[in-house]
Amino acid sequence: MVPAPLTPAQLVAPFFGDLSELGDFREVPSDALPAAYHRLLYHGRHMTVALESYHKSDLVLEVLQTRKDDSTYMRNSLLRRRRDGRIVQFGIVRLELTSLPAEARQELEDGAIPMGRVLISHYVLRRVKVAALWEIRPAGELQRIFQTTADEVVFGRTAVIYCDGEAAVDVLEIMPLLDRLPM
Repeated sequence: MVPAPLTPAQLVAPFFGDLSELGDFREVPSDALPAAYHRLLYHGRHMTVALESYHKSDLVLEVLQTRKDDSTYMRNSLLRRRRDGRIVQFGIVRLELTSLPAEARQELEDGAIPMGRVLISHYVLRRVKVAALWEIRPAGELQRIFQTTADEVVFGRTAVIYCDGEAAVDVLEIMPLLDRLPM
């Protein structure tokens, strides 16, 4: 039996006391997403690839915090455009370490390369399945990171990445206000 995808509350728990520290999350259907967010969130590709295509820039990973035990590795991080350093995603990832080759695990733990690029470069057969789409009124940390207020709305997704047929990675990926990012 395939485990249920993790919820935003489950994914943020190792880093934040409560989901409300990041914001007020409300699940929404795909047709409720503005067009640009729909393009970035409702697909089965790696977010790294989608963001690089949308922003026409390579991405740089900035790891904020990590947690690790014998079988899992977690991190919360930012993805920035290489060309100007602008934040294009806040994310949390929970990875089953045993599901990946040792070299890929090490690169992910080193935190220098976005996860999508690591999986692609190691030819890990992968499939991304969107679990839920979220409308988020940012609070605390998200307001600070995205330089926004609780009156503004951003969007995100939870997804599961299957590696070689096994559910291996749970992600929470949140986009900033896209209209504030000069292209």
